[in-house]
Amino acid sequence: MLDCPTFLTHQEVVHVKKLRHLQEYLLNLTSTNFSEAKRFVVQNEYLKSNEGRAELVNNLLIASDLRPLTVSILADFTKSLISVEEDLMDNILIRVFEPIPETFNDMFTKSIELKFLRRCMDKGIFTYEEINTMMEKFKKQYPNHICFLLAFFCWFAPEMDSSTFIKYNSLMSEQLIRKKCPRFLTDFHADFPELRKNEWKMFKERVKYGHFMETVPYCIKYDKVETLAKLLTYLNFDVNQFVVPSVYEPSSILREGAPLIHLAAFYGSIRCFKFLLLNSANLEIRTDSQRTLAQYAVAGGNTEILRICEQNKLNFSFTLHIAALFNQNKIFTWLLDNKLSSLSEMDPILGTPLHQAVVGFNADLIKSLIDDYKVDPNIFDQKKRTPLHYAALCGRSESVKLLLNIPSVDPLIQDDCGNTAYQLATKNSKKEVIDEFLKNSKIDINQPSQNDITPFHILASEDHFNVLPSFIQNYDLNLNSRDSQGMTPLHYAVKNENLLAVTTLCNTEGVKINAADDEGITPLHLAVINGNLRIVMALVNAKGIDLNATSNDKNTPLHMAVSKLFKDPNIITRNNIIDQLIKRKGIDTNITNNEGKTPLELAQYNQFYESANRIQKMLIK
Repeated sequence: MLDCPTFLTHQEVVHVKKLRHLQEYLLNLTSTNFSEAKRFVVQNEYLKSNEGRAELVNNLLIASDLRPLTVSILADFTKSLISVEEDLMDNILIRVFEPIPETFNDMFTKSIELKFLRRCMDKGIFTYEEINTMMEKFKKQYPNHICFLLAFFCWFAPEMDSSTFIKYNSLMSEQLIRKKCPRFLTDFHADFPELRKNEWKMFKERVKYGHFMETVPYCIKYDKVETLAKLLTYLNFDVNQFVVPSVYEPSSILREGAPLIHLAAFYGSIRCFKFLLLNSANLEIRTDSQRTLAQYAVAGGNTEILRICEQNKLNFSFTLHIAALFNQNKIFTWLLDNKLSSLSEMDPILGTPLHQAVVGFNADLIKSLIDDYKVDPNIFDQKKRTPLHYAALCGRSESVKLLLNIPSVDPLIQDDCGNTAYQLATKNSKKEVIDEFLKNSKIDINQPSQNDITPFHILASEDHFNVLPSFIQNYDLNLNSRDSQGMTPLHYAVKNENLLAVTTLCNTEGVKINAADDEGITPLHLAVINGNLRIVMALVNAKGIDLNATSNDKNTPLHMAVSKLFKDPNIITRNNIIDQLIKRKGIDTNITNNEGKTPLELAQYNQFYESANRIQKMLIK
């Protein structure tokens, strides 16, 4: 039980109710309720504001993930809404091509969005030219996002002109050689000769249906039991074999592959499910992550399949988590009423049902679990992470907003690694997620985690989502906070070669650009050691920069340029940096370090004779 009230404000309750209605429509969209759903969206003014449209797009994508068989009608629905408000097109493109971390390597998550975008293109909502224009902008701004580029290639290869196709194909071949591709991409590359035949007929078939037509997975997905029976007989298939993961089936529950009967349960393919059952499919078989048939059945939501699972006395442990994640709220209640699963169950990967309700942004269930079932909104998983931590990790800005509006939610709780949810957000999340934290009065924006690293240090290192410009406007922000080694956010920006952050911080009033860490190393020392010419130029051009700052060893930045600490082995890079330093007004080349050497003498001692000559020429001038 909770010690303090968890109720939402009246305004938030109204918002949750409206949002739940939207989710109900999108998750259960059919030709029958299509017009009613459209009226709801229009009447509730989702299309009138950028914020409303963004929320609508997020929920369209969630629905396409949780209910993959409805992606076609969701695209039709989107097209009908665009006829009312064309700006919705921009919101979709912005959402799909939003910034992502360079460390991002999850092709499945982006494929959920690309699958929806592809279906929208096939419905005539977008042209390939419009989509490719956004992709080219993305590539120019984020050239190192190999994972997203390859995912894009998987979905839009047939539309590419020959030169673009060659570039993407070469990129994929390079990744294959380096063995950095998942198995399904290897298969995709191997299938190319067949995929490209007849104007990419088989490719378009796979994109549309998720599988090649008349294959076992295709028959199961679309419940074509007669064809399935023929295939299993003709091909002598093992009924317990696994379907391999595919970028064209990006739903979270299918990403590790699944046994055939699990696939039938997830898609609600009752005829195929019964056929596999009659042919002695193993009901106890689990996936690599130990997911059970009952969990797939709950995710799919087919009540007849669920009854069969119950009659066969299958293990329903941790099914509440799946019901919460996949917004199967009626099944959630049925599981509780029949005591098939418990709210107290702790899954080592999924946490508790509340954690998964947050991940799936199951707004109605989040509220119900906290207010009706009295689940502690700060409940821990095995890593001491709360539901708010999960919301930050998976980038669910809506869940973050909802949780932060609950008075008893404590955003200052640290997990086992010393991170608050806000700190995890600065490492992993989108701008709108971080903004939700910054708007909350309970957040300490300077709170350090392990090694005294603050969120500002993290954002200065890797500002994946361009949050820094607005972040540094916060009045309470300590611009010069130090970690356990005395390094400031500017040190971190330099260390991680984040040029935009370096430039931003150098132009921000109050930032100490000459701050030294515990070893006396300033950001300029660090930039020189790293051998990054652009960072060095940004610093030496900054107002108030001290070109002659000395470290604890009395080394100046120029000493560092001719030392063996210099990381770039290219002599041209070294000499270019030396040139940038020695041509600056105020540079003192006569300072000696603790070894009694000037930069010139150190260059000669280290046998960097070309560098020594450059310094000597400057002295003569």
